[in-house]
Amino acid sequence: MHYVISLLGTSEVPVVDYATYGTAALAQNAFAGLSGSTKALLLANHGTIALGADLGEAALNARILETLAATYWRALAVGTPVILTDAEIGDVTERHLTYGQPPS
Repeated sequence: MHYVISLLGTSEVPVVDYATYGTAALAQNAFAGLSGSTKALLLANHGTIALGADLGEAALNARILETLAATYWRALAVGTPVILTDAEIGDVTERHLTYGQPPS
């Protein structure tokens, strides 16, 4: 799954604090959670937000987030998933830039 989570520009999907729907507080929480290169997050007790350069990329990131959540949920059913460190996810993210090919 580390290959997939790195596509969302993060090593850990943020979960932002709950706030009532339609409020400035919810918008502020969501904005704060999308700091840096993060392309998706979970809104506590609401759902998800996924971003992209266009609608197609945003939809893809939403599907990636849903796949991650479903896989994590299944993994919890059989034990404790091993979570990689930020550095390990960073290594994967770097390798995605060249698909693991050595420099030419």
